[in-house]
Amino acid sequence: MADLNAWFSTIHIPDPALPGVLAEFHRRRPETVAALLTDAGFHVLLTTVHEPSAAEPGRQAAYLIATKEP
Repeated sequence: MADLNAWFSTIHIPDPALPGVLAEFHRRRPETVAALLTDAGFHVLLTTVHEPSAAEPGRQAAYLIATKEP
């Protein structure tokens, strides 16, 4: 992943640990992230993967929306 919008998912990570957490996002496949979310008790509502195009070869984008009951 080249881009990330984590919204509220990183709010409880201590500031000193956040750079390491964010550095790992680009290395994860969407199905791996979905499995990790499920293992953590989240319900994945939507996974959309945009494959590379001629205009942006080699750049895959993924969007995952997940919820967790309080």
